[in-house]
Amino acid sequence: MVIHMEVSDEGRVQGWSSTYYKGTVEQEIDESHPFFDSPMLYKLVEGELVKDDEYEQQLIEEEQEKLSKPSIEDQLSIALLEMNEKLYKLEGGG
Repeated sequence: MVIHMEVSDEGRVQGWSSTYYKGTVEQEIDESHPFFDSPMLYKLVEGELVKDDEYEQQLIEEEQEKLSKPSIEDQLSIALLEMNEKLYKLEGGG
């Protein structure tokens, strides 16, 4: 199968299509290639598609970090509770 990829200056695949459009790089690839599962994890290195395992790990770590942080709503709730506690103490309640 022939695909046409949009590639960054660093060689990272940013998108692909089955049809040509200006600025894309043509590549022949088997239809069962794992590229189609996660195309943005691949780079074009010396004309070959190479999975960037370091980039994949970076994305996993970034996602885990996002999931471990409280949501904006939770952060606001915590801040509101803390403000209420301080106000209560200032008013002589504790």
